[in-house]
Parts: sequence; structure tokens; C-alpha cells
Amino acid sequence: MSSPFEWYLPNMTVLVQLTIDHIYRAYRHGSQEIAMCSQDIVLRHRSCEWTVRARRAFTLIELLVVIAIIAILAGLLLPTLAKAKSRGQRIACISNLKQVALGFRMWADDNTSLYPWQVSTNKEGTQGLLQAWAHFSALSNEIIRPRILRCPRDHEKSFAENFTAESSGLLTLTNGAISYGVGTEARDDRPAMHVVTDRNLIGKDFETCTPAGLPNVVTALNPPNSRWDKGIHEYSGNMALTDGSAHQFTQTSLKDHLRVTGDPNLSNCVLKP
Repeated sequence: MSSPFEWYLPNMTVLVQLTIDHIYRAYRHGSQEIAMCSQDIVLRHRSCEWTVRARRAFTLIELLVVIAIIAILAGLLLPTLAKAKSRGQRIACISNLKQVALGFRMWADDNTSLYPWQVSTNKEGTQGLLQAWAHFSALSNEIIRPRILRCPRDHEKSFAENFTAESSGLLTLTNGAISYGVGTEARDDRPAMHVVTDRNLIGKDFETCTPAGLPNVVTALNPPNSRWDKGIHEYSGNMALTDGSAHQFTQTSLKDHLRVTGDPNLSNCVLKP
């Protein structure tokens, strides 16, 4: 039979080995905690350092670089925005012309298909009146507000708020509120003839339009010698026709249009404001 000491000695060896393993694991775990703590301290230090740097003001060079970038972007975007604005204003101008042409059409429907400049003033027409605004004033029942008589791109003209003699009325502003000319040779049987047009037309001035009773005041638009000037739409313009349509015309397409209006002598007369 073995002694108690013989049984205890092997077990003591196992116990010592377990104790050593526990101490080693505790040491390793402690080292990892120390390393993690150290890393956290480093990260916190870097974070604080970054915060301090982030709060630092721009230097002069950095500020100049930012300003230069903004200037370059503005230079690229502004021309595009200007073109978009111009295109929108031209569309609004066409809308104005269509509404005015519709107003003349409605007036003619109530007056045996004759336009105001073809009807005597004794019968509430405007025949013989030498100012363009007077012919538009005949539309006081067809147009709610005469603001549409001014093109959005025509900065030389003012908006007329009504047809009265008030300070902002058409009877006071007269041609100062009119951007458009009247096609004094427009007739029902000439659907391609212009009835309203942008005023920036160049043709033969001081001509006579006999049907409208207008001596030496209209502009004749003979195809070879007619064109748009730079004003308002920059060498182009808009016209509304007696058929109710409205169109944008370039220099070339204007000449093409003037050849097919139906006017036998191709004078295509316009009374400009």
C-alpha cells in the first residue's frame, strides 16, 4: 500500500502546472489590456490633435484657392444661365404675341372679319390713326391687361397695367408700353400674313399703307431688304400670323416668310411703335 505522500506528489505537480498556466494567462490578458489602453490614449490624442487642426482658420493661400474655384465655376455657369433666361423670355414673348393676335381675331369676328385698322373710327375702328398704340387700345374688351403688349426682353418699354389714362395706363404711356408692331396688311384671306410682330424690324420706312389709311408712317418689309436688328432678340424675332400661329424667325427664315405672306406687291407693311 502506497503512502499518502506518494499520492500527493503527482497531484501537486498538476496543481503547480495549473497555477503557472493561470498566472501566464492573467499576464497575457493584462498585457492586452495595457496595449488596448495605450492605443486608446494614442487615438484620443490624435483625435484631439485633429480637432485642433480642424478649428484652425483658413490661410490666405487656401482662401485664394477657394475664391478662384468659385470664380471658375461662376464663369462656366453664368453664360448657360443667361442663355436659359433669354430662351424663357423669348417663349414668353411668343405667348404674348399669340394672345394679342387672338384678341385681334376676336375683334374681327365681331366686325365682319375686319381688323381695327380696316374699320373707320366712326365705327369704333382705328383706320387712319398714325400711332401703333392706338390700334392696340381697340382691344380693351379682348385683353384683360395690356402688360402683354411689352416683350420681357424689351427693356426700353414699360408695362401698362390697364387701358386708362392713369400714370401706368396705356392712354398715358402710349407707345412707351408697346413692344410690337401691327401688320396693317393682314386680312382674313391671307392666313400666312403677320398680324403682330416684334418691333426690331428693319425695312423701308415712311411708306404708305392705303387700306389702313396710313400715309408715310409704315415700314415696308420687302423680302430682299428686310431684317432684324440686334435689339430685343439679337438679330432674330417673333411674329404671330392671322391663322393664329406664332413663330420665331431668324434673318433667313424672315425673308422666306415675307415671300409667302400672300401680299401681291410684297410690301408686308408694319406700323411700328
